Amino acid sequence: MSGLAGYVQVYAAFLPQLLIAYAFLDRALTPRLPVVLRVVQAVAAVLMVLPVGDNTTVGTALLVGVAMPLLLYGGDVRLRLLVASLLVTVTQASSLAGIAFWMIATGGAESSSVAASLAHYPSHVVSSLLSAAISALVLWAFQRQLSSVRAGVRGHEARLVAFLLVQALSLGLLGRGIAFRAPSDAPLFWGAAALGAAFLAADVEVLRAMGRLRVREAEERRVERMSRAVEELSVSAQNEVDALAEVSMLRHDVRNHLQVLNALVDQREASEAASYARTLAEEWSKPGHGVRHES
Repeated sequence: MSGLAGYVQVYAAFLPQLLIAYAFLDRALTPRLPVVLRVVQAVAAVLMVLPVGDNTTVGTALLVGVAMPLLLYGGDVRLRLLVASLLVTVTQASSLAGIAFWMIATGGAESSSVAASLAHYPSHVVSSLLSAAISALVLWAFQRQLSSVRAGVRGHEARLVAFLLVQALSLGLLGRGIAFRAPSDAPLFWGAAALGAAFLAADVEVLRAMGRLRVREAEERRVERMSRAVEELSVSAQNEVDALAEVSMLRHDVRNHLQVLNALVDQREASEAASYARTLAEEWSKPGHGVRHES
């Protein structure tokens, strides 16, 4: 099999990884122009499998991993940068793992050759599916963490993106260096794949730590709000108790004054009763003066 059919057969094996990347972007971000996005995704899939040049996979990776999240998805640009850097890093690491498997399975056949891929097509398919499976697992882990750290990464995006891009660049340079200088040295590819796995594990743990910090901060804020509410309720209750005590005291004082007036009336001391009533009226009419009166 040669020509176009050969390219399609070889590069179509990478479509699962492409679809996984699409699914991750759709879950992590909100499409800005859904119809345009689907058209671009379809074009990227076609470009992936057609012989448009030796760097077709590199161009597709940049389109899907960088251009799509930044241009075709909405939301905070810092979050989009973080998602893009996560996707690029995972793609680099999973590709190294797939190449390492390929080198072992084919006895060191050149990994960038379409002819070699056709000659060892079952191994090529398995290695591509292995890369896709690793990508799916790690991106799923990242997507779960993003849901909890989405609001907590503010102020840390630049450091996280730089951290991830340094990883992706290091893995990319390491992989290309091995491919050009020692393309048949499988242990080197396995070492690079192990380094990529270590990077991904560290990335997942960083996001998990940020997620735990975010949850802890939210819990602390909730406790603080509850504490303030309890304190306000306590003050309100104390005010109610004080008001009831004041009302009870006023009722007691008024009762005493009425008893005094009643006694004066019973004793036919009308002038004394009138004088007592005038004194009470004058005293109660004073601003801020209570009802209490020494009888």
